[in-house]
Amino acid sequence: MGRTFSASTHGKVAQTVKHHQTGILLWFHSHLTNGLLQGINVWFKRQNAGPEDNETLRTSLPWFI
Repeated sequence: MGRTFSASTHGKVAQTVKHHQTGILLWFHSHLTNGLLQGINVWFKRQNAGPEDNETLRTSLPWFI
């Protein structure tokens, strides 16, 4: 059974698509995303969050190099 969405939901979706239209269209041309950059950002945030097991650092660092 399908879901039903209100008109305001459709309006929000349309507004989001319009706001990101350039990036969406560029993806079809380049197939590039910012996923790797977001992953690196999360890694740095985890490193700055406080002391962590050095084994985790040694196993995750080669993934970025």
